Amino acid sequence: VYSKPLRDFCGFTKVPDASKITRFKQDFLDDLQLVFDQLVDITEPICQAVDSAKADMTIFDSSGIEAFVTENNPKYANRIIRQLKAYAKANSFDKNYDPY
Repeated sequence: VYSKPLRDFCGFTKVPDASKITRFKQDFLDDLQLVFDQLVDITEPICQAVDSAKADMTIFDSSGIEAFVTENNPKYANRIIRQLKAYAKANSFDKNYDPY
């Protein structure tokens, strides 16, 4: 489910728990910001030399990254379905109502 190329690049045999990734980000936020700032300092002149018009564009290709979001979690979907069923019952919806 998670991006295998990204997992391989990071050297993970399995995806770390979301809380570990959050803790890593919190612990190293300043260092991560510094890395990205330095990357911009290195790559910006190269991009300007290749094509200054295109270098002025802001584009981020996230197609290789599948972010963990609440909506991808089956527990989230089940909770919403339970809420819809309860809402339908409280409002006397027809028995043909399908929360799915």
